[in-house]
Amino acid sequence: GELLIRRIKNELDFLHQEAKATNNLELITGIGDEKTAIKTMEDDGYDLFSSEADFLIEWLHERLEK
Repeated sequence: GELLIRRIKNELDFLHQEAKATNNLELITGIGDEKTAIKTMEDDGYDLFSSEADFLIEWLHERLEK
């Protein structure tokens, strides 16, 4: 669970850097759900069998397909 959160945070950092470099704020619009899921997972002990983990895995999968 901790590795998943670390990977998601790295991807979000990358998006922030890319948005800043290109002045394209659309890249980071709507990432509040991801940040909420991260916080919930951190608070609940990094449960990989939670709905938040499922959501983050799906989000990361979609990001990596682009």
